Amino acid sequence: MRLTNINVHGIVLEVRHIASPSSAHAPIVFLHEGLGSVAMWRDWPAEVCRATGRAGWVYSRRGFGQSDGIADVRGEPSTRNGLRCGRLAPDYMHDEAWTTLPTLLQQLQIERPVLLGHSDGASIALLHASRFPVQACVVMAPHVMVEDITLRAIAQAREAFEQGDLRSRLARYHANADCAFWQWNDAWLNPAFRDFDIRDNCRHINAPVLAIQGLDDPYGGMAQIEQIKGRIQYMDSRTDYATITVDLRETKDGGSGETAGQEINWGFVDSLKYAGWLAVQSVNFVIVSLGIIIPVLLIGLVVFLLAYRLVRRLRNR
Repeated sequence: MRLTNINVHGIVLEVRHIASPSSAHAPIVFLHEGLGSVAMWRDWPAEVCRATGRAGWVYSRRGFGQSDGIADVRGEPSTRNGLRCGRLAPDYMHDEAWTTLPTLLQQLQIERPVLLGHSDGASIALLHASRFPVQACVVMAPHVMVEDITLRAIAQAREAFEQGDLRSRLARYHANADCAFWQWNDAWLNPAFRDFDIRDNCRHINAPVLAIQGLDDPYGGMAQIEQIKGRIQYMDSRTDYATITVDLRETKDGGSGETAGQEINWGFVDSLKYAGWLAVQSVNFVIVSLGIIIPVLLIGLVVFLLAYRLVRRLRNR
């Protein structure tokens, strides 16, 4: 994997390239969560690229990871030397999807990528696909509207940052942990952000979409996925919906507020294998159970018939 810096509209972004022996498939562009970065993905993007036989590109948005920061991140929005300063506006994901990402892809000479996004990154993927050509979208825990559960979790993250050790944990992955945290947290807890809603934008997506949502995710529920259904043109007549249960293990060494203080080890391929193993074990259990229960039922039926005949004989005497 090769790490480089790319200037986009005067902002230097850290970018990691994951090479592939084949260029036959569209590369995967990874879009991180609200408090994520290149480093926070760890080696999962490389695992996905290796499993799919594709190249990959991972970058940190402005203010995250080792990318350029934002001056006066909690101040009033303004412009200095042609660069945006202050708090993020409620439409910051639209701006990333429709302005920054297209320019970055153009510089990387990528025309139709596979976008893989998590949380905020998933919303950015959907917004980008609503206006620009993509090969496909994989969106994990996307936000297409604002839920109360999300705002409660983000408020709790603020407490963890101000009173707990979240700041020190984020410092492992960001050059400026305060900049990374406050641009995300202030934007989401801004009352104006309540109007964030990209469901209508999804109607303009004409590409395959794989949407994934954790049942126990404190930052969003299945309503996000339900709202995507029926809104994507490509999915109108070419759609299958299924629910699977996978085992996503968590390590103890911390992570972002978006993962409740723990860093998730995204062994997704292994989790699917584990889910398959559980399915096989369930079938085996049913077969074995039937193999035990049926003979017992037959024996019980025979005993019942013998007892019934005996009782009838005794009554006839």
